[in-house]
Amino acid sequence: STTKVLTEFQQLRAETAREEFRYVVPDFRLNKAFAQLDSLPQPQNIKFTSNKKYAVYSGPGENYFRGGNGKAAVSTNDWIQVFGRENGWIMLQYDITSDHMRIGWIQESALPKNANVSDVQFSQAKVWTKVSSNLTDDPLFSAAAISAIPANTEVTRLATMGTWTYVEWNAANAQPMRGFVQSANLTNLSADDVQAIAVRTLLASGFNAVEQEAS
Repeated sequence: STTKVLTEFQQLRAETAREEFRYVVPDFRLNKAFAQLDSLPQPQNIKFTSNKKYAVYSGPGENYFRGGNGKAAVSTNDWIQVFGRENGWIMLQYDITSDHMRIGWIQESALPKNANVSDVQFSQAKVWTKVSSNLTDDPLFSAAAISAIPANTEVTRLATMGTWTYVEWNAANAQPMRGFVQSANLTNLSADDVQAIAVRTLLASGFNAVEQEAS
């Protein structure tokens, strides 16, 4: 076996994101920080150039859903925190009102030249909603819904934030959306998987009953 020593958490995140390591089972005794890999990185406060305003989308691209009735925007005169970047976009958090925030994406070109922002590494795993679930872009304060995802719907699990899971939802004939769903409302099994397991369990129970009668 081979041991590779990583001294920075971002190195660990990049290492485990490699395609060839997708199905590796980690040794938690050696990787004390492994649980952080599913979590969104801690946001950093960044001072933007004043008197600017940028359109905010729910994901990294203009093709994604835009909240605020299609007018969501952030002013650089306000408080802004940045989580990281992806494909020329940055994930940020900002105030809408005193009790309502929004987590969304703006173009990376808005960053000041001296800003040091790392790439966001997402897990990209398929999960399903167990029940009808609200999707929010404000998991920390209002939890106001921007949409409702029906039960037994496939979404892509990207990261976690406390009791919330950050997901991407691609509904039919609609713009893709990113937002947060209560983690308790998600499962790794689709409705078909659950049904198949139930059938196998029922069949196994039937075979056991037949064997007992025969004996």
